[in-house]
Amino acid sequence: MKTYQRYTVVRILRGFALMLFVLATLFGSLALLEELSEIGEGDYGWIDALVYVALTTPNRTLDIVPLVGLLGCILSLGAMANANELVALRALGVSPRRIAYATLIAASVLVGGALLVAEFVAPGLQKSAVTRRSFLIHDPEAIALEQGFWFREGSSFIQVGRVLRGRRLGDVTIYDRDAEGRLVARTHASEAQVLESGRWVLSDVERDVIGQAEVTATTVETLEWESTLGPSLLELTVLSQESLSLSDLFLYVESMRARGQPYDRYALRLWRYLALAPATCAMVLLAIPFVFALRRSSSGLRTTLGCLVGALAYALDRIGSNVGLLGGLDPMWTALFPGLLILAIALVLLRRLG
Repeated sequence: MKTYQRYTVVRILRGFALMLFVLATLFGSLALLEELSEIGEGDYGWIDALVYVALTTPNRTLDIVPLVGLLGCILSLGAMANANELVALRALGVSPRRIAYATLIAASVLVGGALLVAEFVAPGLQKSAVTRRSFLIHDPEAIALEQGFWFREGSSFIQVGRVLRGRRLGDVTIYDRDAEGRLVARTHASEAQVLESGRWVLSDVERDVIGQAEVTATTVETLEWESTLGPSLLELTVLSQESLSLSDLFLYVESMRARGQPYDRYALRLWRYLALAPATCAMVLLAIPFVFALRRSSSGLRTTLGCLVGALAYALDRIGSNVGLLGGLDPMWTALFPGLLILAIALVLLRRLG
């Protein structure tokens, strides 16, 4: 790497760090304002709200990485323009394309760090923050009972009414169907224990077998039931999207696809992580013609206009995601389209610079 490239990369990385701090603080303050309504509920106080906001900050900042790339690049290159360093580089024969190469190196560092955070840091902190907040606001026993779910197992549909601690499920109902889709049996258990092997042990079981002319009802204390939903998949099922790492999201999407269940929201979350690379690269490349066009303007004006452009891109990404989900579009293209659109615009503008 040449000296001017190393210098440019370091300057841009410093800009990324500054904007990451500023935006994380801004979005964290907004999150804290949202928590004001919960302060005073149960044992939830100011310190707990601050801890919650701090623990959820890594996950929150993952969505604004492209914005950090744009504003950090505008800030750094703008400072170089104010010091006539960009003019000096152009006088030495350094083209905007070579400057773009240096910005992409810095962007790859930013994206690589974001993906590592998404895999190893943010999910665990998010899960701890949400769990801690819930137990402080609500009764601990009620928390374990408030979330249920449906899933499909072959030709059967299973309804889980409550998720208990210790790999236990409450109010479990299994609906068995025949090859033609007709209901042939209904099994209800007050509780189910999920074993490590994936087998479920049902307790206080009531089973109704629907025949041609009558319904046969039986009652047993315990009944074993084979399921592919073992402890690991069970944990993924009851966690929110924000509490899942990249590998967990991939595992969950594949599991839902194999079961024939809807998985678009989780697939979109996965592809939004994978789309960080093209989106961030598009933003930093867009900053180069932006700075060159406004190199004689004040840094405040450049930053303000950059914030407007970033806000529009952020809104496009959010709106596009919701429209894609409602329209049943492929999550991959829904996540990639905003970044690819901005990348095309940035490349056209860079080409005009020469």
